[in-house]
Amino acid sequence: MVCANFNPTVVPTPAPSASVAPLPSVMPPTAAPALVPSPVPTGFCENGNYLPPGEACTPCEIGRFSGKPGEEASAPFPANCTLCPAGRYNPETGKEKCLQCPVGKLSSPDRSFCRDCSEGEYAADEECHKCEAGKYAPTAQDLQCLDCAAGDHTNNRTAATRCTACNPGTYSVGNQVSCSVCPEGTYSRSRAPSCSDCGTGKYNDAPGANSCLDCAAGRVANATATVACVACERGEYQSTTGKTGCRRCAAGKYGGEAGSIVCKDCPLAYTSRAGSAACDMARPGYFLSHATGASEPCPAHASCAGGSELPRPLPRYWVDRRSAAFAGIVYACARSTCVGALDDNASCWDIDFFNRTAASSPVAYGGRDRCSSDAQLCLAGSGGILCGSCEDGYTLNSARGYCVECQSVENTGPITVGGSALLVLCGLLFLKAHKQYRPPAWVYDVPPLSIAKHADTGMLKVAWATLQIVSTVSWNLNVRFPKPFSHMLYALGLLQFDFLSLDCVSGEANYYYRVVALSLSPILLALANFAALILRLAGIVGKRAARSGAYDCARVSLSWFAQSLVMFRFKALSIF
Repeated sequence: MVCANFNPTVVPTPAPSASVAPLPSVMPPTAAPALVPSPVPTGFCENGNYLPPGEACTPCEIGRFSGKPGEEASAPFPANCTLCPAGRYNPETGKEKCLQCPVGKLSSPDRSFCRDCSEGEYAADEECHKCEAGKYAPTAQDLQCLDCAAGDHTNNRTAATRCTACNPGTYSVGNQVSCSVCPEGTYSRSRAPSCSDCGTGKYNDAPGANSCLDCAAGRVANATATVACVACERGEYQSTTGKTGCRRCAAGKYGGEAGSIVCKDCPLAYTSRAGSAACDMARPGYFLSHATGASEPCPAHASCAGGSELPRPLPRYWVDRRSAAFAGIVYACARSTCVGALDDNASCWDIDFFNRTAASSPVAYGGRDRCSSDAQLCLAGSGGILCGSCEDGYTLNSARGYCVECQSVENTGPITVGGSALLVLCGLLFLKAHKQYRPPAWVYDVPPLSIAKHADTGMLKVAWATLQIVSTVSWNLNVRFPKPFSHMLYALGLLQFDFLSLDCVSGEANYYYRVVALSLSPILLALANFAALILRLAGIVGKRAARSGAYDCARVSLSWFAQSLVMFRFKALSIF
C-alpha cells in the first residue's frame, strides 16, 4: 500500500573504515547444538483424569470415568478412562464415577446420556424387553417387571401395563393373565385369591357365582361345597330354609312325600310312629283289621293298645290265635281257665308275630312257647279251644272251675275229707244198728243236727242229690259265687267225684279215650245195679244182714255212687 504524502528522507550510508576486517567468502559452519531430552511431567493426576504416554494429565471424556470414589489416585496413573457400564452414564468430562440411569431408562452406546424404555417393558442387557405373561410395568422398569398380585390379572398377555382386580365369581393365584371361574359349590368376592366353599345349609349349582343360596324348605345340605341340596326323605320334614338336616315327623303325623315342609296329622282312628311315611297304625281303642287293613274299633270284652297290636281279650274271654283274621272275634269262656292276654307279652299280639311262636325259652312259660295261644290265654294246666281242655296230668275241678294237678291238694283234699266222713258215717250207722252207740241227747237239740233223728234213707238221698245239683250250678251256668259259698262248693267237690276223672286215671288227655270210657260207663253201671238186684232177690243176703247197719251203709253208698257216676258222665260229656 503506498501513501501519497509520505516522502522518506534519504540518509547515505557511511563508508566502511579501513580498520574493519573483510568478511570471508565462506562462512564457517555453526556447531550443532547438543540434544537434551524434554523433561518428563512429574504432576499429580487426580481421579477423573488419565495420563496418556508422553503427555500431561488429561480429563476423562464424556461417558467415561477413572479412579475409585473415596480413594486418592496414585501412580501409576491410568493411560485411558473406562467406559461407563450399561445402565450408567456421564454427561460431563473428568468424572471419577458414572451416574445411574433412572428406572426404565437405558444408557446410550457412548454412555453420554440415558434413553427411555416404553411402558410394559423393562431395561436389561442394554435392551428394552417386554414384560412376561403375568407381569406388568406401568412405566418402564429396570431388569424386570412387577408381579401381578393374587386376586388380580394383567391387561395383556405380554407387555402388560397394569393389573386389574378379578371380578366376583372369579379368582387368581397371582401372576395370571386372566382370572379363573369358580366351580359349582363355591363362590368368590372381588379380587379373590381363591374360591370359598359354600357353607352347610347352602348350595351353588352354577359356575362363577359371587354368593351361595340357602337350601329351600324341605331340602338340606349337611356338607360344604354342595352343588345341590338333598330333599328330606319320606317321614321327615324341614320348614326352614338354609338348614343342614331334616327333622322326623312326630308320632301321630306322617310325611308322605319326599321334601316335605310340614308333616300331616293322621286321620281319625289312625296313628303312626315317629318318622313314619304313612299312618299305618291304629290309635288306642282301635286295631288294624287283617281282612281290610283298615283301623276298626276294638271289639267288646277286649283291650286295644293301638299301633300294630291286635285285640287282647279280657279275663274269662278268648280269641282264636290260629290266624290274624280271627283276631276281632272274642269268645266267652265257660270255665275260669281263660286269664286274658298277658300284659308282659305285648309283642306276641303284634300283627307281625300273631301267627308265630316266639323263639325265647319256653321254660318261663310252663314249658309252652311264649307266644302260643295256651301260654297267652289259658291258665296253667289248661289249653285248647276256649281253654276248655286240661293238659296231661291235670283234671278239671268242678268247684274251682279250672284244671288242677291230679296229685295236688286241690284234687286229693276233698277225697280225703269225704272218704273220712263216709267211713265215720258208716261206722256210726253200724253201731246204731247193733244198738252199741247212741248219740248224746244234746246232739238232737242243735238245730242243724236235730233232724238227724228223723233222717232216713230217702232223706239222705234227697240231700245228696240236692248238694250235687248245687255244686254243678257254677260250671253249668258259668257263675262265680262269692265267698264263703264258693268255699263250700269246693268242699262239696267230693260229690262230683272229680277224683275219678279219666284224665288222672289214664295219665293223659286223650279225646278218643274219653269218648270210649264215658260211653261204656253207663252200661257198666247198669250191669252192676242189675247184679246187686239179683243178689238181693236170691236171698243171699239174710234177713238179719238186711237189717244191719253195714248192709244199709253198703246199699246207700252203692246207690249214691251209681247216681254220682251217672251225673259225672253227663258232666264230662258236656265238656265236649
